[in-house]
Amino acid sequence: MVDTGPYRLVRHPIDSGLLLTVLGSFLMDGPMFWLVALAAGTVGLCWTARAEERLLTPEMGEADVNYWQGTRVLIP
Repeated sequence: MVDTGPYRLVRHPIDSGLLLTVLGSFLMDGPMFWLVALAAGTVGLCWTARAEERLLTPEMGEADVNYWQGTRVLIP
């Protein structure tokens, strides 16, 4: 388990980067499509992250649960 670098702030930094990219597209381009994509992406990525964590909990043990309680999912 990695808990240094960007992982000390969020559990899924790549997904956070994707959301930041969509937010930047909305701010630069302006169509509502990007805002809808941002909302849908946030919900979808949070759902997927939670499902992965539930799947990994039995394998990773108590250390992972403590890490998950101490860091945010996508947004620091």
